[in-house]
Amino acid sequence: MTWTGHFHAYGPWIGSPDSYHREGDRRPPHPDPPEPPASDEDKTAIRILQRYREVAAEFPASNLPPMMSGYWLLKRKQASHERTWTDTTAPLDWMTKHFLDNPPMERDDGQQAYASLETKREYALEVLPVGVDVSWVYYNRSGSIVSLNVVCCPNRHHPDLTCPLARPAVTRRAFEAQDRPSPQGSVPRQTRTRRGRWAGRGRAWGRPARGP
Repeated sequence: MTWTGHFHAYGPWIGSPDSYHREGDRRPPHPDPPEPPASDEDKTAIRILQRYREVAAEFPASNLPPMMSGYWLLKRKQASHERTWTDTTAPLDWMTKHFLDNPPMERDDGQQAYASLETKREYALEVLPVGVDVSWVYYNRSGSIVSLNVVCCPNRHHPDLTCPLARPAVTRRAFEAQDRPSPQGSVPRQTRTRRGRWAGRGRAWGRPARGP
């Protein structure tokens, strides 16, 4: 299984279990809006339309983790050049730092509550290069839920979602077009290596290289 792209990190989100368990707030609006109310007396239709408008306005801007990790790409305001990379080392180091800053809860019986950090890192290093998102979600020692996410872009499960840092007109086809030879005399914005990674490994995506 092969994949070529970059990684966006989201979080850390630290919040109450009640907020995290409100799944309706963690789902994007349906692509087809509800039918408008037939009359002012249709209270059910009015309530459904109001709720739809609330979700359509709140979901893209909210930092509440979505139900599916790939839907982070819909939250454009939550993406950042500083948290976008082309290699797996930087996002994994980012996750590790915040994991250590917000350690998980400890069980009363002394047993391990979650998989070890070493196990988490090994799994991430195995799956990120092939385009599989990684999410670390757990209770911390104060009882809050911590959510750390690294999302692959383009996304395997949501291939039609555009990069949140790309121009609005840029779609997945634009990523595919980057593999094509550039017209003679033109200079591509970014250059791929033979392994399919962006040149300048480890550099934040979309940022120019510094001069000597």
